[in-house]
Amino acid sequence: MNAVRKFYPASPIKRARSTKAEVESRRDALYDIVAESKPATVRQVYYLATVAGLVPKTENGYGMVQTDLTLMRRAGSLPYDWLADSTRWERKPRTFNSVEQALEDTARLYRKALWADADAYVEVWLEKDALAGVVYPITEKFDVSLMVARGYASLSFLNEAAKYIATLDRPAFIYHCGDYDPSGQDAARAIEETLREMAPEAEIHFERLAVTPAQIVNWRLPTRPTKTTDSRAKGFGVVSVELDAIPPGRLRDLVQKAIERHLPPEQYRVLKVAEASERKLLNGLVGMAKSEMPARSTAGEETRAVAVAPDRSPAEWQRPPESYFADLDYLSEAQKADWCVYCKLLGAQGNSAEGIIEWCDYLLGRGYESPADYMGEDHWRDLKTDGASSS
Repeated sequence: MNAVRKFYPASPIKRARSTKAEVESRRDALYDIVAESKPATVRQVYYLATVAGLVPKTENGYGMVQTDLTLMRRAGSLPYDWLADSTRWERKPRTFNSVEQALEDTARLYRKALWADADAYVEVWLEKDALAGVVYPITEKFDVSLMVARGYASLSFLNEAAKYIATLDRPAFIYHCGDYDPSGQDAARAIEETLREMAPEAEIHFERLAVTPAQIVNWRLPTRPTKTTDSRAKGFGVVSVELDAIPPGRLRDLVQKAIERHLPPEQYRVLKVAEASERKLLNGLVGMAKSEMPARSTAGEETRAVAVAPDRSPAEWQRPPESYFADLDYLSEAQKADWCVYCKLLGAQGNSAEGIIEWCDYLLGRGYESPADYMGEDHWRDLKTDGASSS
């Protein structure tokens, strides 16, 4: 032990330890940062903490933030899902207890293809796996592919991406988010060049969305020295900035605005209204398929169901769906008119006449006297307005 002390004397630098009050104050501030930025990575929280003056911009400062966030989660004072970690994940096939459960999940998870009629195709490429959970809420919302390259993308990954882009009959817009350092910038260059090489006939627009020199200056992003050990550092400059330095909310906003260049908010809203209507249609079909569907309680409604949903002869299926409401005396003229509008909207979505009639029979049999009874007045009003504007 004495020999060790002889060759490795105690450091003359005395590091002051934080008091209990200082630690609690720092953790309160970290909680506020995460609450405002969630979901965020630990490194993003660290950068925000350095800007706020909570910790020094050193590896020791990062360690303090990492330790604090770990202890806060274990103590139950910070929700686990506020911090994103996309570097570890589970592979497991999706299974169901019954056919009914599978149908219900299909209806619940139904998503409309938002880009089917768009005049552009969009992908967001991310250098860092750890940040995928930060950006995914936006790409998932807008039905956009999130491509995680993990630095230099593999040739196989690039080939798969290029093969799909090559099949498109519209321009592809690729938005890349990566570090502003020698390797991060070179990785973006390699991705762009390889995609163009592997899909030479495709119209590819490649934009380095983040981090850019203008963002570093305008947003006053925390910097770090460029690694001199990087073989690409020559001529790059002394300052580098990690993608993690961009606050999570600002990064999500940046990605959303890039996507909205090609899918404007109003068009997105119309598509989501249609999606909600189609999901309700699926839920209704699931209900029809379930053998344990509860019967209506009153004799009057059961009689109405029989009257409204008679056996259809083959010839009857050839009639326009709207014609079936003319003889339903218990409906008002306004309700009949709404059913006719609803049938036309379902037809515009590609549903067959037979499917529309079966669905309306089902709704009427369940006691709904108008589409508004089934989906709510506000939703029905929006659906009618959007249908009229697109016709």
